[in-house]
Amino acid sequence: AINPMETAAVVLDPGSWLTKPGIAGEDQPVAMVKSVVGRLNSEGQEVLVGDEAIRLRKEGEELLYPIKGGGITDEEGFKAVLKYCYDRMNLFPDGRGVLLLEPPLTPQATRERKMEIFMEEYKVPFFNIATSSLLSIYSYGRTTGFCVEIGEDSLYCLPTFEGYLLEPLIRRSELGSHVLTQYLLDNLSLPEGKHLTKELAQ
Repeated sequence: AINPMETAAVVLDPGSWLTKPGIAGEDQPVAMVKSVVGRLNSEGQEVLVGDEAIRLRKEGEELLYPIKGGGITDEEGFKAVLKYCYDRMNLFPDGRGVLLLEPPLTPQATRERKMEIFMEEYKVPFFNIATSSLLSIYSYGRTTGFCVEIGEDSLYCLPTFEGYLLEPLIRRSELGSHVLTQYLLDNLSLPEGKHLTKELAQ
């Protein structure tokens, strides 16, 4: 049998717009999954995730975005995104440990609930939470630095000293990539007859 402690952990980076699942030690995520959930019929019997949810959305149907600012706004939607990510990796949750990335200043209650989901419901053999910005600095072989992280709905400026985030100095702004993209859509001019789409702006 495979020993989970001797197998590379799953790395999950759930964001408001994209969730990136991967395997520890690999250079790139296995997939880039849009953090959006839809339902194939009114009874909600089949859940769709990511591009499929957007493509098959019926007129007037609202899509669910279960992750915002590192928090969970809809638990069942969050679990649907996780299941989709494991399916993309062809893995079972209880076969490997998990490293879950999150933005800084995430409330303790949110962290505890995430841990309950993975440890109690998914039965992962071990679980850890890390701040994505701090890992970015580690990836350059440094423990001291300054990181600017721009997500879908927020922007963070994070100073780090000898491997520790200086939390009193962290600054957060609601000026995320969604706001910047919308600004481009509203203000960039193109030749007459042409229109700037969100996809082009991104």
